[in-house]
Amino acid sequence: MRRLRDLISFIVLLALTGVCAASLYQAFASRAASARQLDRPQLTTWLLTRDVRRELFATRLRLARRLMEDLREGHDWQSEWSGAPPEDRDRLRKNVRELAGVWIVSQAARFARLPEAERADFLDQQLGDLMSWPVFGNDPASGDGLNLASNTGMAIREFEIWSSHLPPEENQCVRQLLSALYVRWLQQGFQRFLPGEANR
Repeated sequence: MRRLRDLISFIVLLALTGVCAASLYQAFASRAASARQLDRPQLTTWLLTRDVRRELFATRLRLARRLMEDLREGHDWQSEWSGAPPEDRDRLRKNVRELAGVWIVSQAARFARLPEAERADFLDQQLGDLMSWPVFGNDPASGDGLNLASNTGMAIREFEIWSSHLPPEENQCVRQLLSALYVRWLQQGFQRFLPGEANR
């Protein structure tokens, strides 16, 4: 009789564990999907009202990719920041900076996996994206504004400073990407002065 009770208890425990796991997965999937499907007004509201640092990494990554799509389309997030109530500005600035960091970590991981032949094209795209992030104020310590970096070198330097708090392995991966971006940026600058390049 006792064995029967133990067996029934075990089966019930398994069933409850399965229900909990399914609920957690559904909540995770729903949240990740909602982050991916946000339109611009919803994305703005999300960034103004929630703290992305409390979200799962997968959700933050989807938000970062969604925000990058918006930046590539030329949306002016500085205007969003300026038009927000004062109490919401700090949250928006911190959220955008956090997503910029999530983005650079994800791109560093991609870069590390790429074969050498594909890296130049990847770096060219990343150089354009790098300058799109409105995370650099005139005085970063003051926290004022969501301005773009004045040049690529400054943007790379700001991301290097940001990455210094990462775990050593992630920090090394990000610095590898940033070093490659810096070299590629210098190469592009030199190419403008090569014979025949000015006429292209």
